[in-house]
Amino acid sequence: MGIVLAGAGVLALAFSALNLFGFRSVLDGSAKLYETMHRRFVVFCAVGILLAVGGAFCLFFYFKGSNATPAPAKEISVTFVNEVENADVWILPRTEENLKTTLWGTPTLSGSGKGSTEICRVDGGAEYYIVRIIDADEGYYAANDLILLDGYTVRFTADADKYHAALAVIDGNGSMIWEKNGVFIGAIR
Repeated sequence: MGIVLAGAGVLALAFSALNLFGFRSVLDGSAKLYETMHRRFVVFCAVGILLAVGGAFCLFFYFKGSNATPAPAKEISVTFVNEVENADVWILPRTEENLKTTLWGTPTLSGSGKGSTEICRVDGGAEYYIVRIIDADEGYYAANDLILLDGYTVRFTADADKYHAALAVIDGNGSMIWEKNGVFIGAIR
């Protein structure tokens, strides 16, 4: 749009300049001819300036906007190790909306089996993440403020009676990055 406006402005200014040239160069024209050329010069000069400025304005904000638009958050690859029970798992960016709701949408991992190791894709770019797990016995597990980067592993463990659960985040080199013993446990029923 900016290019079209700027182009139209340049054409209007060129026509205005042509009328100015005619106004100053015609020696034996009538007063009406001089008046018409002068009026065209003024009108097309004003229209050309407005169109050219409008086009420059559009182009400026087009290019400025394209640089200011944040890139979409890329996904990161996270491995989830489930050592507890079949469960649905949500790994989400820590936002006020995700913290206040109990409806997180489609699970990041649906039906993660006991003893399974699965790779999942998670929205990237967040500083912290939350994990919500609902197991087959309708047990609810929650942990906040996980630090996740591409290639990290989240390990979910619990004791035999599931009264004590833990989550750990391990980096690609096998080093423990984050651990939470005593993950919140609740029953849905």
